[in-house]
Amino acid sequence: MIDKDFFAKYQKQLVWLFNTRIGRWFFKLGTSSIPKGEKIKAVLPNAISWGKEGSYKSEFQTNNKFKISISQSVFWNLKFNDWCLFGI
Repeated sequence: MIDKDFFAKYQKQLVWLFNTRIGRWFFKLGTSSIPKGEKIKAVLPNAISWGKEGSYKSEFQTNNKFKISISQSVFWNLKFNDWCLFGI
C-alpha cells in the first residue's frame, strides 16, 4: 500500500505536510539534523532532503521511519472512522 510509488506519486503533498508545524511534530523532525527554518525538498520512505538550489543535504534512516509513521496514521484513521460510523 505505502511503498516507493506512493512517495513518488504524492511527493508534493508529503513535502507540504513535512514543512508544516504539525508535520514536523508528527514525524519528530525536531530531533533530526535539519536546521530550524530549512524547507524540506524531498521525502522518501527512509530519507528526507533539504537545502537551497544546487546544495542539498539528506538525512537517511536505517529503517523506513517515514513509511511506518504514515502507515500507522492511515491505520488509526481508518479504525477511528469505523468507530465513528459503525460503532465497531
